[in-house]
Amino acid sequence: MPQSRHRKINKAKKRPKGTYPAASSGAPTGKNRNMRIIAIVVVIVLAALPAWFPWLLRPLLNHYGLGFASYNRIGYMRFALDGVRGEWGNARLEAKRVEGVLPTVWLWRKLAGGTNASPFLSISGGDLIFAQQTAETPTIETGSLDETLNQSFQIAALLQRVLPRAE
Repeated sequence: MPQSRHRKINKAKKRPKGTYPAASSGAPTGKNRNMRIIAIVVVIVLAALPAWFPWLLRPLLNHYGLGFASYNRIGYMRFALDGVRGEWGNARLEAKRVEGVLPTVWLWRKLAGGTNASPFLSISGGDLIFAQQTAETPTIETGSLDETLNQSFQIAALLQRVLPRAE
């Protein structure tokens, strides 16, 4: 008996519901979606750092006894402070201009290793003055010369790690 060429001899079997493989190119799931949103927000915040950094820098430096007259952005990676002043006990710092790299650039250079790039921090027209104690100045108990030198070397080592190149 002749068969039609349009007639199916072997019928395709249907899969039961729920056994389809998950599509990998579909919309992200809940946890994956939240991680993507967090990553996007972090990138936007870091990209906008030069715009909002001055608002963070002033209160941060005030906390450590430093102040400045004006903030200037130098490109996308550096900033400059004019009229920098600070006071700590008998020490006083006055600088006409301080230039530095933004925190993201500093972090990138620290992670990428040493380079021959511009210094992390540059101070021009600056004076660091240590005033002598007078009868009116309260006396602070001092340690031995050895103790003072050890503390100075510890501070210098910390500064060397944080600011490996400064002028």
